[in-house]
Amino acid sequence: MASQIGRASAIIVIWTVVDKVLAIGKEMLTAHRFGVSASLDVFNVAYSFPGIIVMLFSGAVTSALVPLYLEWRYRSNREADSHATWLIYLNALFFAVVALICFVFTSEIIQLIGYGFQPKEKQFAVIMERVLVLLIFIDGAGILSRGILLARKQFFHIYIAPIFVNITIIFFLFYDMGLDIYVLVWGFLIGTLMKTVYTFIALYREGFQYGTPLPFDRQKMKALWLLALPMLGSQLIANSNLMVDQVMATQLPEGSVSTLRYAFRINDFPFR
Repeated sequence: MASQIGRASAIIVIWTVVDKVLAIGKEMLTAHRFGVSASLDVFNVAYSFPGIIVMLFSGAVTSALVPLYLEWRYRSNREADSHATWLIYLNALFFAVVALICFVFTSEIIQLIGYGFQPKEKQFAVIMERVLVLLIFIDGAGILSRGILLARKQFFHIYIAPIFVNITIIFFLFYDMGLDIYVLVWGFLIGTLMKTVYTFIALYREGFQYGTPLPFDRQKMKALWLLALPMLGSQLIANSNLMVDQVMATQLPEGSVSTLRYAFRINDFPFR
């Protein structure tokens, strides 16, 4: 047991530090490329919305899934994997609907979170946000795969997966592709897609059986949401501070949102 805890701790520490170092490198390249510009302000605000949506549900759903999956697995691996597969399908459908709703109401969302922007910047933010809402589906669809890996104590896969995002963005920033600020948009989209695909492949390689030999059980979905819903409030409070600060910073001079974001990344490095 002590050996297992030691290995798990080493994996978590090593890959967390690697991810943090890559994140700092990504921010340095971003600062070199875009500085504190209006376009970067727009990107940071537009990205913060799908980011907070996924983070809101990710913490709550993962925390609820782990004990349920362990309980099902105690009775039968086949039963646990079958129920989890149903939940994965429904989870993907849920985030697809959320992403579609956000796409339809993008203009209203930007009016709310970018109210300090000038009309030209708001129009740019609407265009960018309609692309970035894909992150809600791509990242949200992988929440349960990460939760199952956590329940199975596969910490290596959990902590190496986010590295795909930073590596992809660094690659895009290093090789100038003429995309301007959209280099960050596509970097996040492709990197997040790679992260999600990796977790599903890792789960399969660790013995998870994708399939639904058992019929859908509504009680399992009910149990998941009964555990997850009370956690949504705490997750919202814990994860929404930066977005609120960025929304308020849109009223300040150009570059204020970007400056705030850089400061947060530096402050975040030693703590998470």
